[in-house]
Amino acid sequence: MLSDHDRGAVVARTINKSPKAAARFALKIKSVKLRDYFALAASGNFYSYAELIAILRRCRANTPSESDTIKQWDVECLIALAQVLGNQRLEETDLEDARLILTVVAAVFGKKSLSREDRLLLAEIVGECGDWETAAYILEQFGLKESNSPQYQFTVANRYAGSGGNSAKWLEAVNRIYSGSGFSSLSLPPSAPTNLDQLNSEPPSAKTIEGGPLVSVIVPTYEGADRIETALESLVAQTWKNLEIIVVDDGSSTENVDKLERVVLGYPSVRLVPLENNKGAYVARNEGLRQASGELVTVHDDDDWSHPEKIAEQVEYLLEHESLAGTISKHARVTEDLKFTRINRRPMYAQNNMSSLLLRTVDARALGGWDEVNRGADEEFTLRLQQVTGKKIECCSEIPLSFTRTHDRSLTSGEILRGFQDPSRMFYHSAFTEAHKRVDEFHSEAQVVPLPADMEAGGRGADFGKYDYGYVLDTKIDDFILSTAIAELRELDRLGYRVAIIQHHSLDGATKPLVAPAVLRMIRETGVDFLSFKNKAEFDYFIVRDARAFEFGECTPTKLRPKHLAIVATTGEQDETPVSRIDEHALDSLSAVFNRAPREIEIFSDWVGLAPYEQVDFSSWKPKEKLVVGRGAAATPAHWPSKASELRDVYGSNELYDVLLVDDFNQNCARIGEVLRDNARFVPANDYDRRRFLSDIDVWVDMGAPHSSASEDVLSAIAAGVVVVLRSGAEDVYGDAVLFAKPNGVKTVLKRLREFPLLYELQRERGINSLPATWDRATFGKYLDALREK
Repeated sequence: MLSDHDRGAVVARTINKSPKAAARFALKIKSVKLRDYFALAASGNFYSYAELIAILRRCRANTPSESDTIKQWDVECLIALAQVLGNQRLEETDLEDARLILTVVAAVFGKKSLSREDRLLLAEIVGECGDWETAAYILEQFGLKESNSPQYQFTVANRYAGSGGNSAKWLEAVNRIYSGSGFSSLSLPPSAPTNLDQLNSEPPSAKTIEGGPLVSVIVPTYEGADRIETALESLVAQTWKNLEIIVVDDGSSTENVDKLERVVLGYPSVRLVPLENNKGAYVARNEGLRQASGELVTVHDDDDWSHPEKIAEQVEYLLEHESLAGTISKHARVTEDLKFTRINRRPMYAQNNMSSLLLRTVDARALGGWDEVNRGADEEFTLRLQQVTGKKIECCSEIPLSFTRTHDRSLTSGEILRGFQDPSRMFYHSAFTEAHKRVDEFHSEAQVVPLPADMEAGGRGADFGKYDYGYVLDTKIDDFILSTAIAELRELDRLGYRVAIIQHHSLDGATKPLVAPAVLRMIRETGVDFLSFKNKAEFDYFIVRDARAFEFGECTPTKLRPKHLAIVATTGEQDETPVSRIDEHALDSLSAVFNRAPREIEIFSDWVGLAPYEQVDFSSWKPKEKLVVGRGAAATPAHWPSKASELRDVYGSNELYDVLLVDDFNQNCARIGEVLRDNARFVPANDYDRRRFLSDIDVWVDMGAPHSSASEDVLSAIAAGVVVVLRSGAEDVYGDAVLFAKPNGVKTVLKRLREFPLLYELQRERGINSLPATWDRATFGKYLDALREK
């Protein structure tokens, strides 16, 4: 059994606290090593993964004593481990091990211990193991045959898909969904294997709709002449006849364009718009939008198949619900031979199809079209549409009305795969989330900056050349390590070095979905690039700046080419153990990924870090007639008291103190801004300078949620000689460096500071003495010089 001081026990406890978040983290990083920690978490720190699986196998073989042992385990951690195995499938035994865990859990803890998602996953795993008949039986036994008909029937159909299958049986299962829901049935050539390009559906003439608004269908394509006919056939067969189909070729080769022109000649209702250069699907969509004549507009991928009633269903739903901004439909992902599958971690075949969005053309143009990144902009567009219009988007039907072809050339292939998300997409999501705080009906166009390097025009698949320094970080962990790293990156950029952040997820950041705003701000204001391990680039110094970010990085595929590898130790020279277990794990991971011997990788145990703030000289504080209280920009409600009465009481100017705040209240904080507007002075957000702001206040008061880690803003205030008062609950983070109070006690604390200047001076001294040891710019520069000379 591991001791409480062992890193393994710490990791296991983290998994115990939030098994679902830990499972999401495991899927993001594809670590095999992490499985041992899930096993430890499940078994009370007793068993490794191999030992746990062996016990489960004995239990399945009806060994009573093993069942008694398993009953003492953490069932949520067991299920989380099964979810990781069933989705990742890194090893040949993963599916069978996942099946073992879920079946034993159901037997020992009861069927109710499995959620709906767990039951769907178990059925899928059994099918992927080659037994689709039993998979369908499991869904039926769990009551999912009727409640989730598409999942059940598609599972039955998978038994008959492929060259050795039975197309008649496949159609029989699938058509129970369509004919049973009032849609026309699907058909395939008799006695032929199932094949997406042979799929057809012929609705009765009574379903044909000749009138209604014109719908423009934009079909972007790149080198797609050989695959586009299936999409075009399904579009010209739509029951909604008032269509214009605009195929936009995104700068394909001359040979492909020539062939595409011949294909389009066979479809009189299709218009081809060739673009000179390849700039991405969203540039092509926007060109199609500019040329669209329809009152409504939608998009269709060039390799997908749509049911003939899809567009009619979406149009009619939108016309019946005029309060909506648009409609989408569901889709199912299929292989070429019509086996149903999925690429994300939701074990469902029928899922919302964001690319099917149908909306009013005037609204699409008012938004300025899609953000012209090279991928991943559908979500940004739909969220911006809803925010600007104040209207929702709804799905028109629970029945999948299109089949999305899944193959290696699919846009999302390898980037969003059963829980794995490309870091560039995560960064983009974070950037547009920040950008949307400034979006309204008067500022509706996409202005998403900064962008990850490989989402810039021409960046996808590019070689970014040579960098002087690369920092491996988990940019979601907004703590002191990240703050010092940002300060160092800014200084490196100022000194003229070419620098990049390389994102890698950490367990400590598992519950945090977005990149820290300070990182977005730094990349927007400097020449620092945001990269991931899949990018192509060369580095002189490749430094794991935060060892937590590569603790479980041993299975990370990479195209990066580092010359010198190094890790900044999580403990310094003053500690008895200069290399921690986290550093050892990061060292092992770095060695495995770049095939370097550990002795070739430097460990910087004397790295202190550049101060993320300026420590200023200040004279003795002189009592004023009134104190000035303030706090910096705070853009989320969590940064403020939840009650309006507390807001007014703490941040309303009074006879004891005046209040100075930053006018940075976006839509999420609009109510807070209204409450404070008449009782405080404000610095415009665009004019906010932290150093100048801190020189204008005496006390920094933050009565938002207690801090879980040291805030750069708070440390900057302390360094500037400002006394800080925080909401009680963060004593373990700051110690006596700050004062703590509840909102109703703030005035009492401030009254004492005003009446007893020596208390103010004493608290300032405590704060200054508590600041972490850091380098100034000159010392950091000398360290770099010594490093490069060596």
